[in-house]
Amino acid sequence: MKPAKNIVSSQLVSILSSTSAFRAAVSRSHLILKAFSTLCNPVSILTGLFLLLSACSISTAQLSQRIPKETRSILSLSLDFTPIKAAYSNIDNSLYVMGSETNLIQLYKGNNQVNTIGGLGFGESNFNRLTDITVSPHGRLLALDSFQKTIKKFDSDGMWLENYPLRSLNEPLLFDVSHDGMVFIYDRTSNEIVIYDEKLEYIEYRFGKFLLRDPIQLNCTFQHLSVYDKSSDKTYIFDLLGDLQETLNGFWQIDRYTNRYRLTGNMITVFTKDHWEKSKQQLRDKTDLQPDSIILLSAKPWNSFSVSRGVIKAIADRELLISEIVYERF
Repeated sequence: MKPAKNIVSSQLVSILSSTSAFRAAVSRSHLILKAFSTLCNPVSILTGLFLLLSACSISTAQLSQRIPKETRSILSLSLDFTPIKAAYSNIDNSLYVMGSETNLIQLYKGNNQVNTIGGLGFGESNFNRLTDITVSPHGRLLALDSFQKTIKKFDSDGMWLENYPLRSLNEPLLFDVSHDGMVFIYDRTSNEIVIYDEKLEYIEYRFGKFLLRDPIQLNCTFQHLSVYDKSSDKTYIFDLLGDLQETLNGFWQIDRYTNRYRLTGNMITVFTKDHWEKSKQQLRDKTDLQPDSIILLSAKPWNSFSVSRGVIKAIADRELLISEIVYERF
């Protein structure tokens, strides 16, 4: 006869394994391992259950679908250069703007530029080849120097804080950070995406090899990673474990409620989750679907955009727009 603690453990695993949440929790392996080690002690079964459920928990947002109703402008900037990347923190309303091949990041508070970060060099705050920027879940600026193979962290005033070397990579080019701190990096030499732990100490997984040709943007949402490949004009949508979920023609983004957004010329259109799911069986090529609404319209064509943490960042020639997405419950 199996010991009681083993019966409880196997039943618990069986129940949790049947949920999609458990699968997502694999990427939080430190919690899973801690939970299973706890289950070996009968006195601590409830503690183990709590840890496993914590690891499996994504958010109550998954249970209540919301659809975009409109956007509310946060910042609208006219610049004397064309930005190629922007990172925004809604914690302190800080905006970081990166130009092309300048090794400089402009810091804005509201509509006012308050600091310039970087410049060519080997100092702690300098870059040799700045290729991407993003903001951590705690509102810190993270900047990738591809030549130095280092991610540099800065505070909200632009002061350097720490370096994270990426010794295992050959040519890190693009990156983003998930809501729980997992770091996704595209390494051009190996042509794959690498998942690092939140402290950037070890590689958890690799994926995407032989799929990507010329990606120009990685973007994490609550459940997905979207990768836009410019050469093929395709967007690849992965879950946060690296499994490919969809391949879409054109430049797309997906939000935490799995509504989809598409850039077409000077328009960014919305396809709600419900509309998308109902039409899935009718049309093989989803680009033929009619959108539910136009959420952003510009006099100039948009060059790129991203959707993350309830905010749209849209970039045009010498212009940058940051807008909050206003949702309504479905």
